[in-house]
Amino acid sequence: MDIKKDINDIYEYYKKLRRYLHTIPELGYQEFETSKKVEEELNKLNIPYEKGYATTGIIATIKCGSKDRSIAFRADFDALEIVEKNEFEHKSCNHGMMHACGHDGHTAILLAFAKLLTIHRDFFDGTIYLIFQPAEEGLGGAKVMIEDGMLEKYKIDKIFSIHNRPTEDFGEIFVKMGTMMASYDNYKITVHGKSTHSSMPQTGKNPIVVAAHIVTAIKSITSLDISPVKKSVVTVASINGGGALNIIPDSCEIAGSIRAYEDDVRQDIEKRIKEIAQHTAAAFGMECDIDYHKGYPSTINTDIDSALKGAIDTVGEENLKTHFEPSFGAEDFSYFLEKIPGCYAWLGSRINKDTANLHNSRFDFNDDLIKIGAEYFFNMAKYELNDGFHCSDYTI
Repeated sequence: MDIKKDINDIYEYYKKLRRYLHTIPELGYQEFETSKKVEEELNKLNIPYEKGYATTGIIATIKCGSKDRSIAFRADFDALEIVEKNEFEHKSCNHGMMHACGHDGHTAILLAFAKLLTIHRDFFDGTIYLIFQPAEEGLGGAKVMIEDGMLEKYKIDKIFSIHNRPTEDFGEIFVKMGTMMASYDNYKITVHGKSTHSSMPQTGKNPIVVAAHIVTAIKSITSLDISPVKKSVVTVASINGGGALNIIPDSCEIAGSIRAYEDDVRQDIEKRIKEIAQHTAAAFGMECDIDYHKGYPSTINTDIDSALKGAIDTVGEENLKTHFEPSFGAEDFSYFLEKIPGCYAWLGSRINKDTANLHNSRFDFNDDLIKIGAEYFFNMAKYELNDGFHCSDYTI
C-alpha cells in the first residue's frame, strides 16, 4: 500500500473541489450549498450519512471490519463575513462572505480522507465517523451538534481535527498534550448615570467618568489579581457614550473580551470584572448592567499518541513540533474534547513572509495541505483501528 501515491492520484480532484467550495462561502447555519456539495461527494463514494445536525451539519459513517471501536474526524465548513480582495478565478461569488480561515480546505481534506478510506476499507477494523460541522466562527456549531443528540446516537471513542496555520512553516504539524487554544468570553457593561448640561455637572451623574475608572481597573486584573505564570488577556474593545460636546449622557457602554488557558483563571476574571463594575459604579452613586457571555472553553488535548505517530509518518519527526505556546484564539472543537478524548492539531502553511494570515481579505488555503491533511488523518486512523500498529512504539 502506497498512501502517498494514492493521495497524489486523487489530489487534482480534491484541489478542484476545494476551489469550488471557496467560491460558495456561507455563514454559520446557512451553509446549505456547501452541505449539499458534501452530500454529493459522499453519495459518489457510497458512504452513508445523516444530515440536519445543527441545521446544516452532516455525520458520515464508514464501517470497517467487526470490532466495536470508533473514532471521528471533524471538519468545519462555515465562512466569514469578509469582502474578499483576491482576484483569482476561484474567488468568492457571494459578496461579503469569504473562506478566510481555510474551512473550505478542511472540508476538502476530510473528503479526500473519505476517498482513501473507501480504497483501503479492509485495512481498518472499527468505525470511522466523518463530522462536517457548521458555524465554528463564533456561533458554536459543535455545541449545537452535541445538543442535537449527536453523541447519544453515535458512539465515538476518540475524536480528531486539524486547522491550517499560516503563521507556521509549511509542512509542520503542531501537536501537544494539554491546552492548544484559549477560552473566549465577552462582556458588555452599561453604566447608568443622569444626563444634564455640561455647564452644570453637579446636577447630573457622569457615566463616562465611571466607565473610565472601570476600564483602568479591568485592565489591571491580569497584573494584580491573576498569578503572573497564568496567562490571560482582558480586552476593552469599545467605549460608547454621549455625542454632543455640551451634554453629559445618561449612559456609557464598555465592551470587550476575555481569553484564558485555565478554567480557574477564566472564572476569577469573570468574578473580578463583575465586582469592579458594580462597586465602581456604586462608589460614584450609580448603577450598571453587566451582560457577561460565556463563549468557547479552552481547547485541551487529552489523547495524542496516534496524532504524534501519525505526524511522524506523514511529515517526518523533524517537522513534528511538540513544544510551543498555545494560541489565545478560540475554537469550538473544544466542546467535543470536553466530552470525548482526542486531539486538535495545527498544520503549518506559511510559504514566505507574504503568506496571508487567517481572517485576512487576501487569504487563500494552500491546496498542498490537502495531501498532508488526508495522509495525516489516514495515519492516525491506522494507529487507532489497525492492530498491526501500536502507538506505544513512540513516546515523547
